[in-house]
Amino acid sequence: MTDFITNDTTGLHTRSETFVRVPGMMKTITQGGSSPGCVIVDVSGYSFAPNGALELVSVKLDGVLGNPHLVQFSGDDRVYAEAHSAIFAFRNVTPGYHKVAMVYHTAVEDVVYMHNPSMTIAHQ
Repeated sequence: MTDFITNDTTGLHTRSETFVRVPGMMKTITQGGSSPGCVIVDVSGYSFAPNGALELVSVKLDGVLGNPHLVQFSGDDRVYAEAHSAIFAFRNVTPGYHKVAMVYHTAVEDVVYMHNPSMTIAHQ
């Protein structure tokens, strides 16, 4: 199965130095099968981290960070947002309902931006 979610909004932003959910980027999935399996999440968006900021992105499944735990989307951008993507994996996900969320934060005390984020979620 594959699920997809997108947010066509520009200007989403945070000043949080801990992971917070990217607005509009949470999806409930149903993991099928009769035994645990993998969930693979592909995220993308235009990110912008001005003035020496550093934007880190991850995915949480039921509140637990995926593998890898985080990916740098942007760092000390000068003028324009740029498109970025990353893939996150979760092993041994039990059958049933699960919440998948794209999360982000800044590594310094400055605002970072996410534009038009999307997630594609592959699961049993």
